[in-house]
Amino acid sequence: MRSISSDRRFSIDDLGVPQSFRALRHSLLSFMSLTLSDYTMTEGSTIIVGLSGGADSVCLMDLLYRSGYEIIAAHVNFHLRGSESDRDEIFVRRLCRDRYPDVRLVVRSFDTIGYAREQGLSVEMAARVLRYDWFAELMVDYEAAAIAVAHHAGDQVETLLLNLARGTGGRGLCGMRSYDERTSVWRPLLSVTRDEILHYLSEQKLPHVEDSTNEDPSITRNLIRHKLIPLFREINPSFTSSTINTMSHLREEQDYLDRQVAQAKVALWDNDCGCLCLDGDPFALYRIMSEMDLTATQIDDILSPSTEGGALFVTTTGTQYELFRKKLYRIALPTVFAQPADTEMVWSQLLTISLLQSPCEGACIRAARPTDTFVLHGMSRGHKSVFQFLKECGIPSSYRPLCPVLVDRSDRVQLVLCRHRGTQPFRLTPVAGAGYLAHLLCRGV
Repeated sequence: MRSISSDRRFSIDDLGVPQSFRALRHSLLSFMSLTLSDYTMTEGSTIIVGLSGGADSVCLMDLLYRSGYEIIAAHVNFHLRGSESDRDEIFVRRLCRDRYPDVRLVVRSFDTIGYAREQGLSVEMAARVLRYDWFAELMVDYEAAAIAVAHHAGDQVETLLLNLARGTGGRGLCGMRSYDERTSVWRPLLSVTRDEILHYLSEQKLPHVEDSTNEDPSITRNLIRHKLIPLFREINPSFTSSTINTMSHLREEQDYLDRQVAQAKVALWDNDCGCLCLDGDPFALYRIMSEMDLTATQIDDILSPSTEGGALFVTTTGTQYELFRKKLYRIALPTVFAQPADTEMVWSQLLTISLLQSPCEGACIRAARPTDTFVLHGMSRGHKSVFQFLKECGIPSSYRPLCPVLVDRSDRVQLVLCRHRGTQPFRLTPVAGAGYLAHLLCRGV
């Protein structure tokens, strides 16, 4: 949350507007004093307002306009409802021209169905991605402080019930936040009901358009709105307000859990090795790994005692993790090259290698191979597998093919350049910013 600067004072009474505006005072004042991390909203800040032309967005637009902010009204034409989509665009242009002539209006059209097909998304998800990606661009272009959208109390309750029906954890029961720090999306009307919004528009004589799809019973959210919520209101006429209060309490509890999990992550995450130690509390581990984009099934497999070491897990975003000795390693594989060996050298921009004795003529340093063997210091006979040795040194399998070895002109391994027991005829130093591999190999050297 962000807090308003201390030199700013705001009173609804100062605006001299009808009682309907005063009825929104609790929400608007909450909005005006919203604490946004690392940022203080000041009078005259630029705000991107999502203006669809519907009742909710028109209400939000008018409230923010009266509050003295610099408004960039943003309208998206998704071309999903035929002539109705074009009607909405025409309406928004006229509304801004007639009621807000000094507000900058920007309009963007998208081939939403084509984008959904190209990206393999549902039409609803495609519209959401296109909308918020464009809003994010506008924030940069206009150096805006936030993106304001008109979700209200009814939307909040619908979100809770929708998440509950699909299956959810604590976060899903908290609903939407008034401010999302990751996206800068602002929802100042979350405690305002639809009836309050319509009453305000009526008194202000503000026109709006209706989206015909809001009555389509095949859309799950509409089914919840028109069928399920009225049944709850028969049990409790104050169902919406009581649910909003419950969600507020759940959010406080969730915030507390988030702080506890953040502390656990600091204790369990090894920055040097880029790995998560799995000997912590299962609840904290589950939450931490969820934030790493691992699915519930993957997390269950990782925490299962029957899952073998060396198992690989790929997240939905493409990040790879390897389970090895009760640690989950993040796999970030650099490109490595063979280089002629020298007494002092930097190998593959990862490691500074200092050989304590001059290398043989024609020697080079390359990455280890599965077929490599070498004579370990102290062995009276035979050879040891380099990969087996690296395993014993605690290096996960994904990184063993990247470990540097010193080979002679006949390509026979003379030294395995990693941390291990015994006297080491070399020194390793991580190159600044080289990342996980260098730190893993050099840790403790």
